[in-house]
Amino acid sequence: MSKSGHARLKAALVLRDALADSLGLPLGPAARHAAEAETLHGATRALDEGKYLVSLVSVCKKNDHILAFLDQKIRTACAKARFSPRYAQYLALLFFASWLDAQEKDETAFLDGLNAYLDSLPAAQRKKIPVHPGRSAVRGVLDGHGCGENPCFACLSGPFGG
Repeated sequence: MSKSGHARLKAALVLRDALADSLGLPLGPAARHAAEAETLHGATRALDEGKYLVSLVSVCKKNDHILAFLDQKIRTACAKARFSPRYAQYLALLFFASWLDAQEKDETAFLDGLNAYLDSLPAAQRKKIPVHPGRSAVRGVLDGHGCGENPCFACLSGPFGG
């Protein structure tokens, strides 16, 4: 099934929003605070001195220890690559690191969390992104489970979806 760029973008944004929610980060305030950290300190100092992290902890509604753990992974990777991400890139790296960490720890629990997030959305928004509960995101895409006209979340946003 071929999906338009708009459909893939909407699916990706739902995943971004679900990851932000799982970290306890309200996306708007998180982006504004990270942007302020970059404006005040520059991208390099905001990363190296933990200013991005401090800005996100200030709006975090859950345990901020996971943010510190993910921030350390991001800083280590960026130091190796000699890369100083802008605030939006930092947020994208944070969500990617969160996704990787959740996949490595317990893929089934991760998908259950995504499904729970989708269930919390208004019905009109939820019906646009159908989900097969308990389906492995990676395995579902790789095994060609044939979602046809009613693709699962894995097909919409998985590594080979699109």
